[in-house]
Amino acid sequence: MDKRRLIDAHRVALQTALSSLRIGQDAARAGTRVDGTHRPASRGERAAVTSEGYLAQGLNQRIADLEGHLRVLAEVTPTLRKTVANGALVSIEDEQGRRQTLFVVPGGDGTVHDGVALVSSTSPWIRPFLGQGAGEVADVVVGGNRVEIELLEVS
Repeated sequence: MDKRRLIDAHRVALQTALSSLRIGQDAARAGTRVDGTHRPASRGERAAVTSEGYLAQGLNQRIADLEGHLRVLAEVTPTLRKTVANGALVSIEDEQGRRQTLFVVPGGDGTVHDGVALVSSTSPWIRPFLGQGAGEVADVVVGGNRVEIELLEVS
């Protein structure tokens, strides 16, 4: 698997999401502006301005998160890993024999590229294996059910 291509695809996806959020942020900010001496008179007007303010605040946080993911992603190299960390390509298998290949990247959200799911180190599938190598087993809660997962390979 070409890690460099996965990293580049993820960077483009994060940058695209960031651009879209900035457009939404500008629109939300515009909705919070009050012209001149006019102040919202009705409850509806005040609620609309307040809602737009909350939306702008939420978008600010998501933008900051994505900018942080992009900064950390810039430091991820496609080199071989022996333990699970950012930049690790991992193969896992559940107790029913279903296998999955995951690539650990900052801001990974489960998006699939070339048959590989991009996940963050905070993913329930990855978190129990951080710093671990192949052969480890962990219980993961999926949809309220405990599933035993085996870490088959780390590269």
